[in-house]
Amino acid sequence: MWIEKSDFIERYYETIKGKYENIDESIDYYMGMLELSILLLNKYQNYHEIGYLEHKKINKDSLNNPLNIKIDVKERDFAEYLKYLFFSNQYKSINISDLIINNKNNYNFNLVISRIIYPNYYFDIVDEILLEKENQRALLKIISRNKEYEKYIEKIIKTIKKIYPLETDISLS
Repeated sequence: MWIEKSDFIERYYETIKGKYENIDESIDYYMGMLELSILLLNKYQNYHEIGYLEHKKINKDSLNNPLNIKIDVKERDFAEYLKYLFFSNQYKSINISDLIINNKNNYNFNLVISRIIYPNYYFDIVDEILLEKENQRALLKIISRNKEYEKYIEKIIKTIKKIYPLETDISLS
């Protein structure tokens, strides 16, 4: 599904190129993240395990909404929660390393990492801009935090490497 989304985005972007400066300046970076997440996910072909009820999105308004539920692998919710903590700035008041260590036996962290890297937060806002439900300021907030998010992912990877054997060596720098 991620490959199909990537192909769709590339085709659709050609039709809007030059219309949104912020998208033009950032699309290659996020397409690279999307492709890296696909590459990592393809390495872990055993991800089609038991399906769990998961949240489509994690934010303060969606957690108790029954329409926000889908069946997916359990690593999805954990990765989306870690993203939520970052984009809501709550990660600054939570010990992320402890959170990961406390869940060391619950997840395949190779999958968690591929899902953390997957930039759905960016593409969701791009979709909203194209549907004219959101303005470009929301996109600028995400783009302006690229380096901070990379450091956040690196911290997560460093913590995971201490407790879990990763199948690949990942570096965003």
